[in-house]
Amino acid sequence: MTISDFSQTEADSFMATEWPPHDAALGIRWTSSDVVLKCQIGERTVGAARGVAAGGVGELKQLLVTKDQVHAGIGSKLLAEFEARCRSLGCHKLRLETADYQARPFYERHGFVLAATLTNDRFGRNWFVMEKRLLA
Repeated sequence: MTISDFSQTEADSFMATEWPPHDAALGIRWTSSDVVLKCQIGERTVGAARGVAAGGVGELKQLLVTKDQVHAGIGSKLLAEFEARCRSLGCHKLRLETADYQARPFYERHGFVLAATLTNDRFGRNWFVMEKRLLA
């Protein structure tokens, strides 16, 4: 037995072939969809959100608004559209992580609740795992 590096292409192919038999045994049909959004004012991009919807959970990976447009409602609009897209993809829950220096109060205003605290995590900061249940 040996352990060695695996290219991303090889790993993707292996996973695509080997996961379905495991999932089928549990009655799961796993699909994954990227959700990538931008907000523009004229020709200028002033915000973006990206994440993935998989297994009925939408995971927001990043939401970013340009410094000069913070507090202009762009983040709220991007988050609302991310939620709408995830709902349309069959998600029953949203999940994200935000650091102690980032936007926890923003997400709480939008219905997210604290699920876990990752103490002294990336960059030595506390990170908060937050979730929001999506009602039918």
